[in-house]
Amino acid sequence: MSDQLTNDTERLTPAIEPNSSNGDGRPHDRSVDERLAEKRRRWPALVAGAVIGCAATVGVTTWNDSSDDDPADVVVADVELTTAEVELRDLIEEVEWSGTLAAGAGSTVSAPAAGTITAIAAPGDTIGRGDVIARIDERPVVALIGSTPMWRDLDVGDEGDDVLQLEINLSALGFDPDGDVTVDGVFTSATATMVDAWQASLGLDETGDVGQGDVVVVAGESDVVTTVAVGTSIQAGAELVTLETPSVSLDVIGRADDTDTAEPIDSIAAVGTPVDHGTVLYTSGGVDTVAVIDLTPETTAVLDAIVTGDVEEIESVLAFIGFDPNGDMTIDDDADLATAAAVIRWQESVGLPATGSIDASDYVIVPSDREYAIGEVVAAVGDDLAEGRLVLTLGSPTLALTADVAINEVDEFELGDIVAVEQVDETTFTAIVTEIADTTTTTADGGTPTVLVTFEVVDPPEEFVSGTVTITSESSRIDGATVVPTRALITLREGGFAVEQADADGSTTLVGVELGTFDDGVVEIVSGDLVPGDVVVVPS
Repeated sequence: MSDQLTNDTERLTPAIEPNSSNGDGRPHDRSVDERLAEKRRRWPALVAGAVIGCAATVGVTTWNDSSDDDPADVVVADVELTTAEVELRDLIEEVEWSGTLAAGAGSTVSAPAAGTITAIAAPGDTIGRGDVIARIDERPVVALIGSTPMWRDLDVGDEGDDVLQLEINLSALGFDPDGDVTVDGVFTSATATMVDAWQASLGLDETGDVGQGDVVVVAGESDVVTTVAVGTSIQAGAELVTLETPSVSLDVIGRADDTDTAEPIDSIAAVGTPVDHGTVLYTSGGVDTVAVIDLTPETTAVLDAIVTGDVEEIESVLAFIGFDPNGDMTIDDDADLATAAAVIRWQESVGLPATGSIDASDYVIVPSDREYAIGEVVAAVGDDLAEGRLVLTLGSPTLALTADVAINEVDEFELGDIVAVEQVDETTFTAIVTEIADTTTTTADGGTPTVLVTFEVVDPPEEFVSGTVTITSESSRIDGATVVPTRALITLREGGFAVEQADADGSTTLVGVELGTFDDGVVEIVSGDLVPGDVVVVPS
């Protein structure tokens, strides 16, 4: 800025007098704030507080001292002065939306086979593990709990997660009372015998195999919302029922190689216990079975080796990663004290209880995409693991969060955006955009069409209230902006703005500035000779 700027604003805005003394013989040896406290700016009360743009209130302004003005028309007011620092701040523009939070995720169950619906669950019914959800041509369709769709027929010799899911469910339903089935995802003759018992309970022929059309898989105990009508002719894959699932279930099973070596259960975590990385789910034979959530590369490598059951491979992996620093282990097929010591070093390094176990059944991998707690305890203390296959289930509440957004505003959202959600009780949590519909909905009153935006709750609150919530998203962000209080602004007669910088010696300097974004009582300085830490004069 030129001297003209200084001269004009001195005439309009009296600055702190740069005298060498205060008129009473005392030198200027006090702080800037002390000196400012004795000074007053005289501002016209009629224009103080004028609005700049549409967002900020100006706390310091000017007036026109033209000779045409009648001095009697100008009312002046004394304003006490203080200082404020120039700061670095992230400026975030937020937009609020109205959303709907529902307890329980909705899902659709498709007919696993074609035929005529001869019976079906009614709206309001609860469907759990082993319940008949419908009958197609009088053949029952049974609900199993899990996450793997029934994508094929299962028979002796098949292996996979779908077989494991079937074995867990039928064992939990009590169809292997003697513990003859090794729940390991391999369909054996013992598995077929268990299937026979299940089929007999349903009044079916005991074939020992399971057809793709015999079962449907649900994420957890669910409430029926809608159904097709009895008598409907349905095709495979068509909508059968819609469900609302309040909680996703994850089964935790205990395995033993054979009944003779099975250890009794010493303790089981209580229902409602939050499940974190390293949480002890149950103890059997003095050995803890723990939850594994944080899958670091070291954890994954060691667990993969443990799953093989090959001691030599486990030792090789532990040595390669560096958990046998002194070379005490002999890489062989013998799990000795040196092996246990290496396992304990690994466990301690990844935050797991130091048990030294190399039994795969002592580690339960829990997905990290949601928070779980102990949902149901199935086995009892004292049961042998070979008999009580399903020990407990983990549950995670499912919350459905959606918002109907006007079509001309939906571009405010992108997949993966993180939003803040406030419930009616003012508790908050975060969610992430997972789906933006590619179709619109028109309101009954013919208003602006809307697009359904779906969110996934990232950190479910301990308590939630179904109904309307406020969703806050970021519209724009400026990271590390240099800002001053809007009250520090001085409008210049020739146009533009300035601030009064307070110098260490008690004097002040007028600094011309170019303004950017206004936000919550501060304004971004786009250009001007100011840096964070500088001190500017503001009305107190």
